[in-house]
Amino acid sequence: MAMESLRNLLGFDSETLVAFQLDDSSKLESLSFETNFMKTVFLNFPQVILVHRTLISKGRSLYTFIADSSGLRTNAEIEKVVHFAVPKGESGESLTQMYKTFKEFNPDWVKIKTFLVEPHSPGSPALSEAFPSAEIILSAFHVCKFFQQKIYELSLTNQTERLLLTALKNTMCSATESSLNQMHEILKEFIKPDLLPQLNSHWLLADHIWALHRWRTWAECIQYFQGLEVLSRDFSQMFTTGVSLETSITSLVKHVKQCTDGKKPPEPTKLISFSSKLENGNTDDSGELPLKCMSRVSDSSPSSTGRVPPRKIEPYLPKERTEDQIQLSIVRICTPAAAKLCLQECAVAQKSVQLVGTNNDKINIQILEDSQEVDRKSLKKCTCHFNQTFQLPCRHILAILNSDRKVVQSEMINEQWYKDSASKNDEPATDGLLEILKSPWSASQDKSHAIMALKGEITRLLVDCNNEEFERRYSTLRELADNWIGPYVQVKL
Repeated sequence: MAMESLRNLLGFDSETLVAFQLDDSSKLESLSFETNFMKTVFLNFPQVILVHRTLISKGRSLYTFIADSSGLRTNAEIEKVVHFAVPKGESGESLTQMYKTFKEFNPDWVKIKTFLVEPHSPGSPALSEAFPSAEIILSAFHVCKFFQQKIYELSLTNQTERLLLTALKNTMCSATESSLNQMHEILKEFIKPDLLPQLNSHWLLADHIWALHRWRTWAECIQYFQGLEVLSRDFSQMFTTGVSLETSITSLVKHVKQCTDGKKPPEPTKLISFSSKLENGNTDDSGELPLKCMSRVSDSSPSSTGRVPPRKIEPYLPKERTEDQIQLSIVRICTPAAAKLCLQECAVAQKSVQLVGTNNDKINIQILEDSQEVDRKSLKKCTCHFNQTFQLPCRHILAILNSDRKVVQSEMINEQWYKDSASKNDEPATDGLLEILKSPWSASQDKSHAIMALKGEITRLLVDCNNEEFERRYSTLRELADNWIGPYVQVKL
């Protein structure tokens, strides 16, 4: 069986490199192999190598070395693989031998500048010793997977879990300093302090992790993460428990051959040569730049030719992301108390919404209840009790934002709910509300809140009227109180 797997490997192409060891029963004990396609990919993109580890069985793993240099674009991540290895075990000695074989297969290994590894990788010490001149950094993909797994393990509510996962996805696809800081703050707000250390959220603030990932566009980030997910899934299925290593290797060889057969290895783009021409003052290039490269030219300031600076465009969100983006915008602007209130309204808005009618100034919105009017210009005011009382975006405003595929802006929220405003006070006024929101429900507390709300509404109606109307309303209230409690008890109003 082992010899059959080796023959399949050697028959891949005339330049395939294979190194192996057999145990006493003539079964594969360790294996490293590299096709000519893989060797060419490494020669073209040796600077950054991602080391991906797939667990086979206890103490055994498949190590996949993947080129991850900036500018490397392929249709599938399998086309970026430069080396496969299954060491005898994961001891320092076995891993050292694996890295030694990799170096023997690739004499240009000295060109490697950076290795990207998973958190707590068992191979990192041996890797550092084998490649002393290369920097070892956590992989953005593996850090994202680590955060995902930890969020699932915390047993959060469905809404909070979904919010955190969406925020994480957005951060990974736009790993700017500000978005990473925002994600760090979001985790601090939604995760209990005693559980926060489990997430290693400080990785979000380690810029060297994200510096090698920022070159990708949003779409390229999505493709990158999805591609590595597919790669991980495929390898896990091939190396399932109970299947012999020889059988798994045979499946892997067939998969690699199917994905790369007849294809040309990726090459560095023309962008590098064009940049060097710009530095030398020569922009005459007979070749055409790819459209993506041309669109990356900065337009942050008008040029000397009088180009008009870009106007500010309101963000238009894809439909499947709108609801999540609205929730994130609320969390980023509001204090925790205000965010909790708005997220509850948002949950109602997502269930059922109906636009009843519109005009130049007002939008009528109805959500399985009485119709309400929202100010069209600012989307800040609504006739509902929630908005009037808290001066926060209500379910009706949030429903309109969701329909228009927009997010909450700071102008839609009263300043008392701003995070910055709350941080200036030692005891924010919203702390009491937050305690109420966090406290368990009880019938007496619910009645108390209802009475307080009714009292506030009655007070507002009495104050906001003329003297004649006040006398009429007061008399009505006086009569109601006397009839309700009885003529023998004078009720103080």
